[in-house]
Formats: sequence, structure tokens, C-alpha cells
Amino acid sequence: MKSLLRAALPISIGVTLLATSPTIALRPSLRIDAQDADAQITQLNAQLLEQAQFDHRQLDDAMAAEFLLGYLDSLDPSHELFLQGDITEFGRSLPDLAVATRRTGDTQLARAIFDRYLERCAERADFIEGYLAEGTFDFSGNERYVIDRSDAPYPRDASAARDLWRGRLRADFLQEKLADKDPDEIRKTLARRYRRQAETMRNLSDDAILEIYIDALAHVYDP
Repeated sequence: MKSLLRAALPISIGVTLLATSPTIALRPSLRIDAQDADAQITQLNAQLLEQAQFDHRQLDDAMAAEFLLGYLDSLDPSHELFLQGDITEFGRSLPDLAVATRRTGDTQLARAIFDRYLERCAERADFIEGYLAEGTFDFSGNERYVIDRSDAPYPRDASAARDLWRGRLRADFLQEKLADKDPDEIRKTLARRYRRQAETMRNLSDDAILEIYIDALAHVYDP
């Protein structure tokens, strides 16, 4: 119950402010019949968001698509971890996502996506460590790496993903090199950085993962 109240608190405050406004009379009618705590939190927030919005729009398929994309972007904003096949697989849940969120607070998709994200993070860390151990960093050629990939397509397969990771790693290495750092120290620093990122995300609590998911839902209603 404490987790439920903590996760719902920011949205509940927003509902309270709307309800006390002299121009808006908002009287939430909530029905929470989900079984486990995470599902109850999701169902509660979905209903609060619907009732707090001015036109009380219920989560529909179009909004569910935005919800899913928002969650994916929260985890992988540079579009370099998830593969196009992953996105296609997750998209198969779209026909049921709106109803499952509103009526049962189902969070199975959130967990499945996060598990795949952890898998891709570990793959990237392994690749980075291997490349740092064996790869060369000669910058005499003409290379290009796009820093902002927020609107770029996801890599089509694992090979394309590795090409992106290699380009980003070389850009990171060059930035450290321009700061006159020792090449061996740069290799150690970058290996630790990517491994630490993977471990940090793996150690996220279930509450923290759910918060990312609910935040993506909230942004559909209030970007």
C-alpha cells in the first residue's frame, strides 16, 4: 500500500489542484480491482490521468502507441540498443495495451521490454570491452558519427547495432584523447563506464522500473 501511495502521489496532487480550482469541479470516480500492487498502481494512475484531463479522454489505441514509444524512448533515447525486430515484437501488444492498462493495470509488457533492454545493455558492454581490448583507434581517416539519434531508426539487426556501438565508442575515445589522456587509461575508463551503465540498470528496483513506465503514460496526457 505504501508503494501504491508513493507512486500515485504526484498525479494525485495534480488531481487535487484541479479539483480545488474555482473553474473546475473534478470528482474522480475510481475503480481499482487489479490484484497485485504494480497492477493497482498502473490502473489507478491510468484512471487519474483520464479524469484529470480536461476532456476526460480514455486511453485509446492511438494514445497507447504513444505510450509504448515513450517508454522505449525513456530506456533507449539514442535508438541504439533495441533492434527493429524488438520493436516489431513489442508492437504486437498494441491492440490490447490500452484495455489492459485501463482495466487490469497489466505491466507484463513493461517488464518484458525492460528485460530485453537489460539484455541489449549487457551485449553492448561485452562488445565494448572486446573492442577496447583488441580494436585500434586510428583517426586518420574520414569517419562520421551522429550524436543526436533521437529521431534515427533503430538498428535493423545485431550487426547494425554493433556498428553504432563502435562509432559511439570511437567518438568517446576521441573526446578523451583530445583531453590529452593516456590511451591505456582511456580504455579502462570507457570499459568501466559502459559496464557500470549496464549494472546500474540491472540493479534498478521494481518500483523504479514501474515509475519509468508510469511516467511514459503520464507524458501521453501532458507532454
